[in-house]
Amino acid sequence: MSNAGLGTIMQLFDESPLSKDFASCFPERKSNNTHGSYRMALMMLASLIHGDDCLDDIEKEFSDSPSFEAFFRGKVPVAKTFGDYLRSFDDEHIQKLNLFLTNMGYTIRDHLRASVPEDHSPKEKPHYSVDSTPHEQHGSKIEGCDYNYNNLWCLNSEIVFDELGFAYAEVLQTGNTKPGTHGPTLLEQVLKPLISVITKPEKPHYAKKLRRSFIFQAGKIQLRSRQVFLKVSEKYFKEVQRLKEAWESLS
Repeated sequence: MSNAGLGTIMQLFDESPLSKDFASCFPERKSNNTHGSYRMALMMLASLIHGDDCLDDIEKEFSDSPSFEAFFRGKVPVAKTFGDYLRSFDDEHIQKLNLFLTNMGYTIRDHLRASVPEDHSPKEKPHYSVDSTPHEQHGSKIEGCDYNYNNLWCLNSEIVFDELGFAYAEVLQTGNTKPGTHGPTLLEQVLKPLISVITKPEKPHYAKKLRRSFIFQAGKIQLRSRQVFLKVSEKYFKEVQRLKEAWESLS
């Protein structure tokens, strides 16, 4: 997208409740000479929305942009600084970001259901899909690159999204990863908020009823082409929602 609406989108996100959770996912940057971790992440998020392909593009596209520098209150770091920043992430930070993605997906969907007219509002029951996508690379030393089933030198990604296109979880994989490998794990992460009450020991009565519904009306995972679909009966979905509401009323 063009720079025209980029500042508005970033401001809306920065002022939303999601920004606080987003900021908690990043490694600390303690030096007085470093750019703030949240500020760096917002710049990279803006770059992705803008459609940039690499770290060099951030410096190239925004280093001489008065509006960009005004919004972020300072000069845009060079590409090497962004690279050092990304290398400071460990597995814990990556997992936090992935869980944030799940929370953001549900938050946006709930907001749309509450604020958009019923004719255009998301359905109560989401439809999740898992897509596995190769990303062709040209550097010979890029970590994780390998030849896939189609002899393409690439990295691979797997992502869970709903029928509106909102992402809920994803993972970056080596290029030779078989499509669908992490689908069940990602779906488990996405569905966990809907069935998390199963594991609450303080309310065994509802947990027992919910387990019974879950076991005898299980969802069915289907693989079509390179997409994995989890089909759950409407009766089962409504039962889960009803038990969740009953559970929450006792809190």
